[in-house]
Amino acid sequence: MAARLESHWGRALLGLVVIGLVVRVVYALVHGDALANLGFDAPYYHHAANDLANGYGFVEPTFLSKFAVSTPGADHPPAYFVFLAATSVVGLQSVLVHQLWSCLLGAAAVALTGLAGREVAGPRTGLIAAAIAALSPAFWFNDALLMSESMTLAVTALVVLLAYRMLGRPSWPVAASLGAACGLATLTRPEAVLFVPFLIVPVSLLARGVAMRSRFRLMAVGLGVVVVVTGPWVGYNLARFERPVTLSSGLGQTVYSANCHDTYYGPEIGYLSLHCLLSSPKFPPADESVQDQRFRDLATDYARDHKGQVPFVVFARLGRTFGFYAPVDQLRADERDNHRELAVSAVALALFYVSVILSVYALIVLRRRRVSLVPVLAPIATVAVATIVTFGQTRFRAAADVSLAILAAVAVDAWFRMRSALVRFDAPSGDDVRGARVSDP
Repeated sequence: MAARLESHWGRALLGLVVIGLVVRVVYALVHGDALANLGFDAPYYHHAANDLANGYGFVEPTFLSKFAVSTPGADHPPAYFVFLAATSVVGLQSVLVHQLWSCLLGAAAVALTGLAGREVAGPRTGLIAAAIAALSPAFWFNDALLMSESMTLAVTALVVLLAYRMLGRPSWPVAASLGAACGLATLTRPEAVLFVPFLIVPVSLLARGVAMRSRFRLMAVGLGVVVVVTGPWVGYNLARFERPVTLSSGLGQTVYSANCHDTYYGPEIGYLSLHCLLSSPKFPPADESVQDQRFRDLATDYARDHKGQVPFVVFARLGRTFGFYAPVDQLRADERDNHRELAVSAVALALFYVSVILSVYALIVLRRRRVSLVPVLAPIATVAVATIVTFGQTRFRAAADVSLAILAAVAVDAWFRMRSALVRFDAPSGDDVRGARVSDP
């Protein structure tokens, strides 16, 4: 059976990718293409892609669209809207086109999650992981909502895949590919820079079959490629803003909206407050990096003045992201701010709880098989750190959802293996219907 599964594995994975693509396209068409009904950051990504294609460069799209003022912008790293700009440069600049183009990212996430699962625990695990990625709302929500999490899911799956290849079959090309994938992840979501200490370093040091000196060389290759991939964007930002900006200039407003009275003592503890942001002090017009620093200073001052409340706020942030604090309240906030339908979000949350339970068992299974847990735990750790620093929100869990899908697949596959072993043990031979003698498998 294993040989038969292996021979048909590619076709089965392709079938799941097609199913996943159809699910995403149908949801995008049903959800609609009005910017007002899309994700919180969708207008930024949509307009930034079109502005880039129309020759304005990397500017602040809100100022350009509302006031016809072109100013340098770096609220978000560029990878996702550069991807969207691939359609914009040929004149396809509508919201619907960008949604459908993002659906291809979702389909890529299905394929890469399947490949990663196969690398972890075999072909059946890979197909189960791909099926989860194809059908789970946590995976297909973001494509229709024009959120960068579409790319985060695909790139994280690629990172996990390459990390396991680095552990089992270390080489310079694999190390370089892993570095490139981590660099791309960083240009998608800035917190992915944590893949460097959480993944590249430990995976390089744990690589099998090579001397310690070679492991350090592989690490250097991976880190060097990260710098090569992210360096142009960082250097470009350092040259065009008054204050130092590396990956993004959006941290200030983010942390200020998460460090104020509403998010420390109000009904949305651990979340963000647009009310706080809109009622913030009115600074005089200034370079985006200067404004970012002002908001960071305000957030730091507030957290310092209310440091006794910080531990509970951090707990609430993690709870909102990982579903153990005010989950229903967070689903309503997701619907209000990110237009994620409440009913579908509830299904996604229920599946998340199931995947967590299965993942705990999968971690035990992988430890018994002496399979490293670093590649699947690194995305979860990255999400946790980013949540602690900013605020809690369901969509921030995207990178962790990849790990949970793979781990859930490992658990289901382990159950199939155990059941198959029991069937072989209990099966009677042809000349002994009582099963007193175990037949050859």
